[in-house]
Amino acid sequence: LHLYNNQLTGEIPSEIGQLINLENLQLFNNQLTGEIPESIGALINLNSLVLYNNQFTGEIPSEIGNLINLNYLYLNDNQLSGEIPCEICNIDDSMPSLFNNQLCPPYPDCISQSNIDSFDTSECMESSEFQGDLNSDGIINVQDVIVMVNFILNDINNECSDINEDGLIDILDVIKLLDIILGN
Repeated sequence: LHLYNNQLTGEIPSEIGQLINLENLQLFNNQLTGEIPESIGALINLNSLVLYNNQFTGEIPSEIGNLINLNYLYLNDNQLSGEIPCEICNIDDSMPSLFNNQLCPPYPDCISQSNIDSFDTSECMESSEFQGDLNSDGIINVQDVIVMVNFILNDINNECSDINEDGLIDILDVIKLLDIILGN
């Protein structure tokens, strides 16, 4: 689906996720707004997602990590904000183009300096303030400990849950999380 270099406006409809056989989605150089819909994560056959030079806002949806066949991800030159979801490391593109947005640290390990050189971080909150907020509710509490224990019991190795940054998700992360909770 190549609709680039037009003057398209509005948002990407959530129904885009119903095009499950879609292999290429190229909407660059338009005037599209709103958030990238979470339903885009249903496009598991997608090889390229090219959305640069629009006016997209909000966060990159974590569902983008479902696109394991994605070789080309271009989200640069938009107004995306928040943290880059660690799930972005699940895609095949080792050099996703994310520059010229307002994306905040900490950045996932798979994101190189060339991906982040042009980020405006002036609007970012102090990232350590929410380290340990595993259920993304804005509060660090016992519910985050439950999420962490579920990750451990189900052997889910989510790098966003590596609170002590030792490369493992284990009881030491639970202890670090409890330290954060008791320290607040």
